[in-house]
Amino acid sequence: LIDFLTVAATVMGITTSASFFLQARKILKNKSAKDISEVTFALMCVGFTVWLVYGIVLGNIPLIISNSIGIVGASFVLALTLRYQKKK
Repeated sequence: LIDFLTVAATVMGITTSASFFLQARKILKNKSAKDISEVTFALMCVGFTVWLVYGIVLGNIPLIISNSIGIVGASFVLALTLRYQKKK
């Protein structure tokens, strides 16, 4: 049961973290980040980083993998948002 829960948690973490790439694809396709909050994605990057450090301290591979993907995805969306945000 514990092995199943570990695998399930890992798959859910990776799936959730990878979802940022769908937002990135939409920004790239539309060449627009209108209505995307850069503050939200900056905070997500901070949160993923804290969880990643926690996973490293624990030696917890599922935490490390899912939060590493989350950092990359959220950072990518943040970078695209800053690149394509509407000029004020």
